[in-house]
Amino acid sequence: MTQQMERKNDFEERLIETTNEVLRKCFGESSQLIYTWLRFHSVNPEEIPAKPDAFANALKTFSGGGSVVETMILRKLCAAYGVKYDQICDNSSFADRIAEMRTLSQVSFFSSAREEQTGKQLIVHL
Repeated sequence: MTQQMERKNDFEERLIETTNEVLRKCFGESSQLIYTWLRFHSVNPEEIPAKPDAFANALKTFSGGGSVVETMILRKLCAAYGVKYDQICDNSSFADRIAEMRTLSQVSFFSSAREEQTGKQLIVHL
């Protein structure tokens, strides 16, 4: 498996795990209802990385708190990759911000790899 595929898989797995954590935190045991709702709207949980718009739309039709859930997911992803939430916080869609996080996670991956190799911090200007 190539490094690029590993990074993609890492981000997708982290997005799925983060989404699961946030849904459980927000809805508790009722989070299973959310997954049923998502499937009804043709979004299986493992497809969330490939269908972030469909996920966001299905979530908003289920609950008025969809944007809160989106924000919680994005904040946790930012923390996981060492990215400031302000870097992706704008008026763009959830899918656009997920795409931005995917890119930033790759920068974070390279930064971490280079730090390990050189022992120095890499500063990235975006």
